[in-house]
Amino acid sequence: MDTNYSTERLIIRDFTIEDAPLFQEYLTDADLTKQTSSMPHPFPEGLALEYIEKYHKLKKEGTAIWLAVTLKETNELIGMVGLMFKPEHKKADVGYLIAKPFWGKGYATEAAKKMVEVGFKEHGLGRISATAFADNPASMRVLEKIGLKHEGTARKDVIKWGQVRDTAFYGVLREEYEEKAKKDEVGA
Repeated sequence: MDTNYSTERLIIRDFTIEDAPLFQEYLTDADLTKQTSSMPHPFPEGLALEYIEKYHKLKKEGTAIWLAVTLKETNELIGMVGLMFKPEHKKADVGYLIAKPFWGKGYATEAAKKMVEVGFKEHGLGRISATAFADNPASMRVLEKIGLKHEGTARKDVIKWGQVRDTAFYGVLREEYEEKAKKDEVGA
């Protein structure tokens, strides 16, 4: 079954093989991949296609959904967003990555907010969490804008490219999400 969500400016959909070249191009940007805990740099040729194939496998297994984020007006791929499920605990981690030419335009917030909604409304989750490197204030702002609260920081938590980095932890509970949604409806 195809996955396809729409927001004001975005279409969030399954990755296709045709996305691989542009996805590969984006992931060769060190400024982008340094903010992820696991993506390598330099990003090896052909790895984007392997990632896309892996995303389809994870979706089929029901362990994660990683989706392409595209601009509604042009259908241009600008990044990815997803949920990594921990079904035994009724929770998931939300993640996102937006290509550098599209930074600062609110696309990460728009896409991640949709995934939080999907997690609670379609998957019946009780909690959604996320992490960001503590030296990445833009990502931490995204998490706060989508309703996640800072729950703590793990000092010297990750070594990325030889640099020891702190990790900030964020989360939101179903009841907090629903309460905020009710307030937003009343205020609208």
